[in-house]
Amino acid sequence: MNSDFQRSKDLWSPAKMSRFIESLIVRLPIPPFYLTTPESIPANSENRFQIVDGLQRLSSLRRFVIEKKMRLRGLELLPDLDGRTFEDLPRPVQRAIERAQVTVYLIRPNTPKPVKFIIFNRMNTGGLTLNDQEIRHALNPGYPAKYLDDLVESPTFRHFIRVRHARMRDQELALRYIAFRLTPPTKYKRGLKRFLDDAMGEIDRLPHEMLQAFSIDFEAALATAFALLGRHAFSRKRENRPALNKALFDTWTVNLAILPPKERNKLVKNREALEFEYWRMLAPGGKFENSISKDTSSPESVKDRFEAIATLFSRFTAEES
Repeated sequence: MNSDFQRSKDLWSPAKMSRFIESLIVRLPIPPFYLTTPESIPANSENRFQIVDGLQRLSSLRRFVIEKKMRLRGLELLPDLDGRTFEDLPRPVQRAIERAQVTVYLIRPNTPKPVKFIIFNRMNTGGLTLNDQEIRHALNPGYPAKYLDDLVESPTFRHFIRVRHARMRDQELALRYIAFRLTPPTKYKRGLKRFLDDAMGEIDRLPHEMLQAFSIDFEAALATAFALLGRHAFSRKRENRPALNKALFDTWTVNLAILPPKERNKLVKNREALEFEYWRMLAPGGKFENSISKDTSSPESVKDRFEAIATLFSRFTAEES
């Protein structure tokens, strides 16, 4: 149940879990389950299968039938069963659940990664469709997945960044940073999804010393960004509840990460002047604002926004404190 394909096992609401149980009781057709057998798991292991699609449904069954921690809620066809646990159900109803037939597809472990990407992207069973980062995580188990997880689990990231943890949106932010550290923005070509796919696969081939240095730089970049802009770091607007902009996140973190500590300190010393110039750059309709709000994955937008922030920083790092 500790699937690499979806991190959280309990994303469904109690009502949604209950209606899935209800479907089993009345024998409504349910979507198939997709499993795989990772090559790293011994063939004689009791835990040979890994869940690709169906984690929420299996979690519902475990909570209701095995752990008996759940009461049925919001049933549509069998409202008389509302509020009951598995043990409270009449024995014929229990048997209907226990004997329910399911369809399972097994994806062989030697299936090429591009084919797996196609399979995962086309699966839409009415539950939680895998997003791009969940697929990358699943197809790059081991060190790449753990490395990104460590980046976003750091105290600095958790303290400053407010983004949903459950669907790996935080890991995608960290991957954007790594991708543009590995490939300079000037060499980026259109296709952000493929760009991030390639970067995720590259992590496993990089020296650990390089990745450790990237991690240290990442922490320093986050701390500096918030020293400069506070809770409005990585936001397009100075709002009460600022929304994080992905394009600003990769642009700021990478540009700050490649600066020596002494130059980051200069930026902080000139914080007020830098902040004033930065918000002027974000005026609606301007070149920089367009690069982080319209077609942000185009090579032109990537080049424009990285150059704009680098130029801004150079103005203040070149000045004597």
